[in-house]
Amino acid sequence: MSFVKHTVEYFVRESWSRYGALAWTYADIAQSAYAIFLHEENQLVPRPEDHESFEYYHAQQDRMHVSAIKTIVFSAMAAEAAIFDLGAIHLGDNFVRQYLDRLDLVAKWIVVPRLICGTSLNTNGPGIQKLRALVKARNALVHHKSLPFDDPIVTLKKLEKGSRQLAQDVHVAFECLVLVSLELHAVLQVPACVLPPFEPSVESCDRIPDVLIKVIDKCRETHARHKP
Repeated sequence: MSFVKHTVEYFVRESWSRYGALAWTYADIAQSAYAIFLHEENQLVPRPEDHESFEYYHAQQDRMHVSAIKTIVFSAMAAEAAIFDLGAIHLGDNFVRQYLDRLDLVAKWIVVPRLICGTSLNTNGPGIQKLRALVKARNALVHHKSLPFDDPIVTLKKLEKGSRQLAQDVHVAFECLVLVSLELHAVLQVPACVLPPFEPSVESCDRIPDVLIKVIDKCRETHARHKP
């Protein structure tokens, strides 16, 4: 089998302007919620042995529960909004609405960068893997169904399993935003600006709570090991 090699010159826009873009807003909400979750997780109130001391414990559990949900849902919203903005900026609004809007979120993040610059995000890389997990976590929340309280023991086990899963998903959600932002920058070789940047060279410390620095540094290390 023989092949003919074609070379194509790609152009990536370095400056643009749009109105109504909400990806950064959604990402900031997710980031703030995740910071609250981490703060509470680092100062867990021990589960009390007597029912009279449950007030502080339950109050913290409620805060963590709400923060986790906000982190997951708004991270997914940020990813959805950002990939539309990216496609619309470089490929045109009509093209994106007509041919790309019906793709699932993971497919969009693979296809759109490839259409722009000939290179997609690594389909087996940490960014896309986290995105797949984020979509699953988002769907579980958005399409959540309540359950009958028939057997207290069985119900309690299901609740505990759900809580453990939520506690895992909240970390995946924020890490997804960081990793996808880092990888997109690396693929395009210019700041995409559709998501907040997390490169060490970007002076963004003023917008990043201290509790998140360690998580972001870990994501940078992961990205460096899988850099495209």
